[in-house]
Amino acid sequence: MSERFVDHRGRRIELGNVIGKGGEGTVYEVVGQVGAVAKLYHSKTVPDIKAAKLKVMVEASNDQLFKVSAWPKATVHSETNRAIRGIIMDRVSGYREIHTLYSPAHRNSAFPKADWGFLLRTAENLARAFSVLHRNGQVIGDVNQSNVLVASDALVKLIDTDSFRVSFNGRSFPCEVGVPLFTPPELQGKNFRDVDRAESHDLFGLAVLIFHLLFMGRHPFSGRSTGSGDGPTIEQAISEGRFAFSVNAARLQMQPPPHAPQLTLVPRPVAELFEQAFAVPAAASSRRPSAQQWLDGLSRISGELNVCKTDRGHRYGRHLSSCPWCDLVTRGSPNFFVTVSVQATLHSGPRTIASFQLRINGLKILERSFLTASSGVSNTAPPEIVIPPEIPLQRPITQTIAVCVAVIGILLCFTTLIPIGLPIVFGMAIWWAVMELDARDRYRGANSMRNELLARLRRSTQEMRRAIEVAEWERAEVKKDILSRVERGKTGLGEVVQRAKAAFTQYQRLDGEFAAQRSQLEMKKRELQLDAFLRQFFISDAQLPKIGLGRVATLESFGIETAADIEDYALSLVPGFGPVLASTLLAWRSALASQFRFNPSTALPQGELNRLLQRQTQQRNQVFNQAAVLTSEAERCCQRVNTELQGCWSQHDELSRRLADMTHRWTAADGALALATRRQ
Repeated sequence: MSERFVDHRGRRIELGNVIGKGGEGTVYEVVGQVGAVAKLYHSKTVPDIKAAKLKVMVEASNDQLFKVSAWPKATVHSETNRAIRGIIMDRVSGYREIHTLYSPAHRNSAFPKADWGFLLRTAENLARAFSVLHRNGQVIGDVNQSNVLVASDALVKLIDTDSFRVSFNGRSFPCEVGVPLFTPPELQGKNFRDVDRAESHDLFGLAVLIFHLLFMGRHPFSGRSTGSGDGPTIEQAISEGRFAFSVNAARLQMQPPPHAPQLTLVPRPVAELFEQAFAVPAAASSRRPSAQQWLDGLSRISGELNVCKTDRGHRYGRHLSSCPWCDLVTRGSPNFFVTVSVQATLHSGPRTIASFQLRINGLKILERSFLTASSGVSNTAPPEIVIPPEIPLQRPITQTIAVCVAVIGILLCFTTLIPIGLPIVFGMAIWWAVMELDARDRYRGANSMRNELLARLRRSTQEMRRAIEVAEWERAEVKKDILSRVERGKTGLGEVVQRAKAAFTQYQRLDGEFAAQRSQLEMKKRELQLDAFLRQFFISDAQLPKIGLGRVATLESFGIETAADIEDYALSLVPGFGPVLASTLLAWRSALASQFRFNPSTALPQGELNRLLQRQTQQRNQVFNQAAVLTSEAERCCQRVNTELQGCWSQHDELSRRLADMTHRWTAADGALALATRRQ
């Protein structure tokens, strides 16, 4: 290039190779400035208002703005007349337009490793970029899917900054363009040249972009009308505040499109931010969540994500009890993260159920023979029971003398000495009786302690006998309980083990089933090649008549992004697409299909193989997880039963020991009582 250039400080600028061209200008490398590029406008005469805006942008520039946007660092002037010809800014490389990330069809090729956690981090960085811009007093104005770029590490960069609404040092330059799909209700249908764009207007576009990221490219105002007719266009729905995913969607006569995530995908605080951002009337614009509020809300989610056990490519918030992506797939939705799932499968290595089988085979219910329980022999010596011998009745010699005198008296009565004999007899009888009573009193006194001991021993043996009978009954009951628990435990464990073994068998059969599915795909190779061919063509790139950005967004919200997605039934579900527009799309699809050439020697399309692998992996993981759960359940069942049985066996052994001890004591007491009784 023969023309020479300088920057706003008069320093020479040497342009290098052309990096790219656009409708407004050409982008060059800047020799000697690593990482910098120069955007040279096609027109050699930049309007004065634009030139003044670029100068103010350079004055307002700082490191914060450079970090989040392609903000001008310097203006480029013609060396001859010093007229502004362009700007110098940081080179933005390795980034893609944000719609290639939030669009499921684009994401499969542009960001194949991006899971929902990646989308969430991108949304955080997007909110952070808006927050930085707003803190510096700047407004984007024309928020849309083309002026936001995303890198492979989820960093965000704002471009086309020379179209922003710029304010600095009392000077302000408007943004005169906009995209209706990202325009708030209070600006719908207005001429942007007559509007002073404000931060609250940006916040509506920010909320739409965040919704796109988190809800698989669905537009928040594109849904099915539950009222009469085809329902509103996206622009009309925005004007009327008919947020299709709102908790009040029924009152708004709207509902989400089919196969779309519900608002419950995000925690309630974030869902309320969406409700607040999309509310009407226009006065609600002052209450739209700030970029910092979005950043705070999203940051709380990103640190608390679950990984799906069935499909390791799925991430979701911890406020949910199950995987919402698997639920969508179950209800007929495509797997929005099929490429992530495949990557996770390829790097996870094989999964085997052999360890589960070993664990199941090692489970046993605790059983013992009652003969091997405590034998009933007491470990303690019985107490020594000593009963003193009985003291015999001892009569004094005077009683014998009294008897002898009485005999003499009786003999005298048979003689003539009766008057003498009778008194002697009666006297001796009385004396003997007195002596007898005294002897017997002494006898009872001497044996009273022995008799008391014998009485206590009899009562004790009777009580011990009753205690032995109670203990024997209790042990018999515990034995019955043990046998019952063993039977119930075997039955319960057997049921779980049978289900686990059925899962093992099913898992082992999967390889054969997968081979059969692969064979079925081979039989449909032509159909699959055609589908892969048509998926290369995006409706958004086709520029079809009467199908502008609004209708493209509506189609994308209903999962129709490529020529392969165009079918009569799918189009019949999209509001606003009658026979004319449907015919246009179907004709475009037919024209593309006519260019297709089948090659039987070509391998199956990688996309279809990925979907097959993902389905197989999901099914394999489901059965694997089922086997894991059943194995753990069987172990818990066995452990619970064995713990209960261990307690029962301990109780049985304790009762046996008590019974043996009581029997031992009773035997000793009963023997002592029998011996004492025989001595009487």
